[in-house]
Amino acid sequence: MDGNGKTPGIRQEPVSAKKPRAKLTDQDLKASQSKFRWSLALADREGKWAFGDEVFGEDWCSKILPKLKDFEGKTWAIIANQTSGRSRGTRNHHITCSDLVKGARKRLKQINMDDLGQLYSLRLEGKRRLFGVVQGHVFKLLWYDPRHEICPSRRNWSSVSKYWFLYQ
Repeated sequence: MDGNGKTPGIRQEPVSAKKPRAKLTDQDLKASQSKFRWSLALADREGKWAFGDEVFGEDWCSKILPKLKDFEGKTWAIIANQTSGRSRGTRNHHITCSDLVKGARKRLKQINMDDLGQLYSLRLEGKRRLFGVVQGHVFKLLWYDPRHEICPSRRNWSSVSKYWFLYQ
């Protein structure tokens, strides 16, 4: 109570719009505190986004490997919570396979990986992404997507300021 004899009250309980996605298991918790590791064991060697000879040239040395080394020093929890852009969306996240472009879903079927429910996307820079499968604390690289084609953004750029390019 303050000096005027009135006590503050609540007219209505606040309603939370956020709902927990799922409970973390002990295994999830352990993995999130583990350091990032990566492997080429599942790397696709053919197709549009394959880890072919051209990828292991300049892009591998200048774009991919330095970023993988940077990720190695971080825990999965830190990687999963990195944000960017005006909307502060997560840079690295799981993507449901049904959200992939038709060509990517077709390729998963060709390489007998169409039973996967989701892939993990790591943002390298700009449009460059690595797609793979997370097993424990190991990111098993599958594809390199330099043009953000595998799962393009759903953002409607027509609703964004005509100066959107200044924020890139």
